[in-house]
Parts: sequence; structure tokens; C-alpha cells
Amino acid sequence: MFQSPFSFKGRIRRLEYGLTYLIYLFLYIVGVYVLSDFPDAFFVLLVLYIALLWFLLAQGSKRCHDLGNSGFYQLIPFYVFVLLFQEGQVQENKYGPNPKEFDSWDARPRKTENYVFETFVRVSSTVLLNTLLIAICIEYILSSDYLLFALISVSVISCYFLMLWVNYKGFPLRTTRKRKFVERLIYSCALAVAVRLYALCFGTYEIVIREIYYEFLLLVIILGMTYIPFLVYSTISKKSKDGYEL
Repeated sequence: MFQSPFSFKGRIRRLEYGLTYLIYLFLYIVGVYVLSDFPDAFFVLLVLYIALLWFLLAQGSKRCHDLGNSGFYQLIPFYVFVLLFQEGQVQENKYGPNPKEFDSWDARPRKTENYVFETFVRVSSTVLLNTLLIAICIEYILSSDYLLFALISVSVISCYFLMLWVNYKGFPLRTTRKRKFVERLIYSCALAVAVRLYALCFGTYEIVIREIYYEFLLLVIILGMTYIPFLVYSTISKKSKDGYEL
């Protein structure tokens, strides 16, 4: 992963592209936050943003190559969702060999100490999408708190189900109950942190220690919401002996 992040040649997997997008958004938000407090740092941040944009475009170009397309495809509106979720071509194409042959999460032994990191990588793209949907709801749904909560709930349920379907491809979840819970917990924690970062940088939210229990309550609510798509997926997934093993 990230062997030549500023090169426009070659192919990368959707996992690497998803992490690239998270890094880009995180550094962009940090830059905006710093600029608001230190306006004199504008030119320094401008140089950093140019490098950051080059990094994003280079990685996006290689992700387009993985799908067999020109790097210019990433300029198509909403094509980023295709780059985040569509699986690349299995065979070698004109842009290079299949990156899974050199960097495969599925081929390497799954050690317990790597499970948390691998799970975070697996859910990161969907967490990003879920955060975007929640941000849209917060910004544009102002008529009713109940409607806002309902739409956010739908977004969490839909995105978690999408994550399960994309990663497990309809196969049963052949793993322990503990790991099933850990996957839901990691998704919930990542989403809660992402939403709070958005509120901290673009809203009026402030961290108050004495109200930290509200953050725990938010985490519990999201965790409870993820149980619905988990239950639905477990019910409708195919019964196959070749199910996805973790």
C-alpha cells in the first residue's frame, strides 16, 4: 500500500483509495481549522493543499486504471462512489497487473492482532459515505428533529448493510459472535468520531468534559442501529460452504 502515492501510473485497490480519501478529508479539515485560527498561514497551507490534491488525483487515477478506465474518469461527478465500491478487474490490463497479487488482504494470514486494523480498513469507505449523508441531513433537514433522526437512522442502516454486502458479497458471516460485535463496534466508533469531527470543524459543537456521556450515548445508539442491517443480512445471505472466512 502507498508504494508510489504521487505517481499516476499503475493500479491500486479500493481499500487504498478509501484510505486515501479519508487522509485527504482529514488533512483538509485540519487545514481549514488551522486557517481559521492562523490566517497568516494561508500561503503555507496553499502549498500543502496543492500537494494533497496531487496525492488525491494520482491515487484516483490509479484506481480508475484498476477498473480499466482512463484517469480522467475520476472527474465525472459522483464517480468517486464507483471508485470506492466497485471491484477492480481481476486480470492484468493495459495499466498493469492486478494489485491484489501484490497486496492482498484476502491472501495473507489473518492474525488476531491485525484484525482491528483490517476491520477499520474494510469499513472506512462506507463510514466516509455515511458521514457525508449525515452531514447533508444536518445541513438541509431543518424542519423537524424527528425527521432528521429518522433520516440519519436510515443512512446508518443502509450504509452498514451496503458495507456487509460489498465486503462479504452475499455469503454468510462465518465468524465468531465476538468478531461480529467488534466489527459493528469499530464501524460505530469510526462513524461517531467522524460525525463529531464534522460538527467540531463546521458547526457550533464544542467538546465539554462534563457532557462526555452524550458521546457514549451517541455511540450506543449507532451501535444499536447497526444490529438491524446485520440481522437482515444474516437472514437473507446465501447458505454456502464457501462463505467468507475471517
